[in-house]
Amino acid sequence: MAALVEAKPPASRTGYGRGLAATCDQTGILRQIETTHFPDGKEIQVNGLLSIIKEILSLCGYHMSSEGQKEDPTSLDYSCLHSILEQLSTELAFTTLNAADVHPKTLSFFNMLSSYEWDAKLCLMLAALVTIYGDYWVLMQSCSGEQLAKDMVTLLQLKDRVVDSDEQKSWFDKLKNLIMSMVDLTEQIAKMNALLSSRSFADEATIRIATNTMVVASYWTVRNVVLCTSYMHSLFGKAYKSSVGPGDIDTMTKKISDLQATCQEMTMSLLGHVFVPAKMIKIVAWGGSGGKEWTYKPEGAITKISIVHGGAIVSITFSSMNPGGGVESPVKFGRDGGSKTAEVSINHPSEQLTGVSGTYGVMEENEVYVKSLKFHTNLREHGPFGSQDDGTPFSFVMENGIVVGFHGRSSEKFVDAIGVFVKQN
Repeated sequence: MAALVEAKPPASRTGYGRGLAATCDQTGILRQIETTHFPDGKEIQVNGLLSIIKEILSLCGYHMSSEGQKEDPTSLDYSCLHSILEQLSTELAFTTLNAADVHPKTLSFFNMLSSYEWDAKLCLMLAALVTIYGDYWVLMQSCSGEQLAKDMVTLLQLKDRVVDSDEQKSWFDKLKNLIMSMVDLTEQIAKMNALLSSRSFADEATIRIATNTMVVASYWTVRNVVLCTSYMHSLFGKAYKSSVGPGDIDTMTKKISDLQATCQEMTMSLLGHVFVPAKMIKIVAWGGSGGKEWTYKPEGAITKISIVHGGAIVSITFSSMNPGGGVESPVKFGRDGGSKTAEVSINHPSEQLTGVSGTYGVMEENEVYVKSLKFHTNLREHGPFGSQDDGTPFSFVMENGIVVGFHGRSSEKFVDAIGVFVKQN
C-alpha cells in the first residue's frame, strides 16, 4: 500500500483546462514528446498486457469491451517487465503526492519509457496505474463489509479516511469511465502502430497525421494517468490536496473519448489504404483551453475569412458557398472590437484552402491565446495577421488534401485556440 498518503477528498474545480493551457497544445506536445522517443526494438506483448489490465478491471466491477485481440494472460512471460513496472509504479505513487507540475512529471515518464513504442508506453503506464487503483479499490470494499478490506483498513489505521458514504463512493466511481476510455484509446493506438509498422504508405501526409495523432493521444493518456493517481491520493487522505476534482474527471474522460474516436477513424482509414475518408477528420486545436468551444463545418467551400487582430486574434469570421453555388451567411467567432481587420479571399474552385499556421502565446492573466494566423492555399499564402512577437509557432498544411472546416475556442478577449477539419483531395 505504498500509494496511501496523508490527504483529504478533493473539491471539484473548474480550472482544470485553464490551468493547463500553457502546456496542452498540439504543436508543443509533439516537439517535447518526440524528443523523448528513441525505440530500440524492445518489444512487449501489448495485447497480453492489455488482457491482464482488462481482467483486473473486470474483477473490480468494470464492464470492459470485448474488442481487441485476446490472449491467455497465464501463457505470457512478463519476467522482463518486472523491473520497469516496479519502477513506474513506485514513481507514479510517490511523484504524484505533489499536485503541482503535472506536465514535467508527464515528460519524466516519457523519458523513462523512451525505448518503447507508443502502444507499449501506454500499456506499461496503465499497468502501473492499475496496481495503485487496486490498492484503493480493496480499501473501498470495506464499505461493503468485505472482511479482508476491513482488516486492511484497521491494520493501516485508515478508519477515519475510508468513509462509508455515497459521496466517497461516487467520487471513486468517477474514475471508471476515464480508465475504460484510456484502455480503449490504448487499444486503438496499438492497432494504428501495428498498421504503420507493417504497411507502406506512399502518402507522407498519411504517416504524418497518423503519427502526430498517436503522439498527442499518448501524451494525454500518460498525463491523465498521473492526474488519476493524484486524484486517488486525495480521496483517502487528510492533508493532500489534488489539482483535480470530481468535476474535472468528466472533462478528462471526454478528451480521451474524442481522441479514441479520432484514432478509430484513422485505423479504419489505414485498413483501407486511404488515410482520410469521405468525411471530415478533426485535427486537435492549437492554443489555449479557455473560452467556449466552437465549430464551423460548412456544406460547401470556404471562400472568405475575415480576421480582426491586434496583439492577438480578436475574432475570425468565415464565409462559404453552398453546394448549389449560393453564398452562405458569414459566421463569426470571438468578440466585437479590435484595432485591425484583414480579409482573405479564396478564388474557388481554382484556389483551395490547404492549411493554417501561426503562433500562440501567454498574454493577459497568464492565459494562452492565438497571437497570429496565416492561411495557406494551393496557390499562395495569406498573412500572417496579428502579432508574431514571442509566440510559439504551429503549422499544418496538407499536400494532398484540403481544409474543409475549423474549430476552436474563444472568450470575451481573444480567440483562445484554433484547429481544422481536413479531407483528402
